[in-house]
Amino acid sequence: MASHGDPQFERSRGLEPIELENFEQLPRILHQPQLISILGVSKQNLQLVMVQALLSFRYISVWEVRTGKKVLALKTTYKTQNRSGAPNAEPL
Repeated sequence: MASHGDPQFERSRGLEPIELENFEQLPRILHQPQLISILGVSKQNLQLVMVQALLSFRYISVWEVRTGKKVLALKTTYKTQNRSGAPNAEPL
């Protein structure tokens, strides 16, 4: 999780720390996105996709599309406070 789990560091960047429990939200993030964007390609020349979802927090995750294995691989994820106070209350 590198520095994404450090509360002081993440809050200094305007983000919330990622906790192990947040990984349980990954299926919901993929199945209930508010926004999906193509970002470009990774160093391995694989397509990168950003998915944003508004749940109890606003989640932003970047996924690598692995066409050979036909899977998405999580590259990074961030979360911020849900400013509306209610899940799925506003589009991203």
